[in-house]
Amino acid sequence: MNIPNSINDYLKQRFDEKVQKFDPQSWQDGDVFIVYNIQGPEGGQWTISIESGQPYFRKGGCENATITV
Repeated sequence: MNIPNSINDYLKQRFDEKVQKFDPQSWQDGDVFIVYNIQGPEGGQWTISIESGQPYFRKGGCENATITV
């Protein structure tokens, strides 16, 4: 098992794993924005979204979050 060096690397790794299984053709819902608000020394915000049927990962929050974790 590959252990990431930072929370950013961990979230990106998990996102990449999920994207490999994602089928844009089966996505029927609108845009979704999930903001992760991580506390602690490596804390910060990261957003995982599906926009127009395409998955995205980016550092930082967003104003129109569907859910904040």
